[in-house]
Amino acid sequence: MVLAEAMAGGVPVVALKASGVTDILRDGKNGYLLESEDVDLFSQKIQRCFKCPPKRWQSMKEEAVETAKLFSIDACADRVLKHYEQLTQNKSRLRQKDETIWRTAMELIKAEWDVFCAYINAAGSMIYSTEHDQD
Repeated sequence: MVLAEAMAGGVPVVALKASGVTDILRDGKNGYLLESEDVDLFSQKIQRCFKCPPKRWQSMKEEAVETAKLFSIDACADRVLKHYEQLTQNKSRLRQKDETIWRTAMELIKAEWDVFCAYINAAGSMIYSTEHDQD
């Protein structure tokens, strides 16, 4: 959040490469990434920002502002809403798929039951006819 706020103010940032940071910070475009906690490297990256040619500095500032827009509350809320919409659509599709699988399973069970019933009826008929043949 702090990175996005700084970028919204048009400030390219220097940050330690970590989860979340790499989602927003593009090394050399809207700031600089640090590979490790190194005070000297941090100082060098800050100096690099201040020593940038004016056009390069302006470009980094503009990139920072554009990046911040991607992480604004409205943009994030829109993305979350889209994800929820996709989830509900997928849930609906999965429910339909589950119903199809369940229906298929029930049809297979019924077919097996019919075969079983036919087998029992045939066995019963055979036993019945054997008993009557012995009389």
